[in-house]
Amino acid sequence: MTETTAEDGEAIIEVEEDVKVIEEEFHLDMADSEVAAAIHAMSHQKVISEDDEKWGPKIPLTQERVERLLEVVKARQHDANFENEETYFEILNRWAKGDFSQVARDHNNIWYSQNGNIGYATGVMPVEEEMEYIRVNFNVND
Repeated sequence: MTETTAEDGEAIIEVEEDVKVIEEEFHLDMADSEVAAAIHAMSHQKVISEDDEKWGPKIPLTQERVERLLEVVKARQHDANFENEETYFEILNRWAKGDFSQVARDHNNIWYSQNGNIGYATGVMPVEEEMEYIRVNFNVND
């Protein structure tokens, strides 16, 4: 696990992953709902929820995963069954630049589209809490 700094000075926590594993997990023909679920799950690494609940799978929010999801959305963007590409591009392009300033809003946009009723995001976790979330949920040591 490493800590870097974004353009705006915000700390970014990174966990390096095997790109081949990510490509298998995030295949180019993912359904719209699968992309939404992945973005939602990754956002949990960064957000605070009003009731301290985060439902669904836990997926590390890494640069490799963000870039792969961008590839998926680009590959699917002209598919009539892929309806939320603009939202996904907006979120993923920002994240790809290390900008997580709107991650609570990003989480809630996806959460609403999934009819969420538990786990409304209210803000961004402090770096120390994010590091602990990563350690606990992804079995990562410093």
